[in-house]
Amino acid sequence: MKQKENQVPYISIVITTYNAAHCLEKTLQSISKQNYSAKKLELIIVDDNSEDETVRIAKKYTDNIFYSGKRFCEISRALAGC
Repeated sequence: MKQKENQVPYISIVITTYNAAHCLEKTLQSISKQNYSAKKLELIIVDDNSEDETVRIAKKYTDNIFYSGKRFCEISRALAGC
């Protein structure tokens, strides 16, 4: 039996990445093909400052991209002059 959209729960998919361009596109394509309401789905990418095309690929699917990791902290401190 098909559920009405207001009965479908909100879900968040969180993907952590580091230099994952080789597999991220296929993963995100698979998620986008799921039979689930886009209004009820949140996609979050947490990247550890990849040095490949990971972020460029992620930006094709979501604006919810966050950066973490040691390198990000070092860059943040350098930019803040700390």
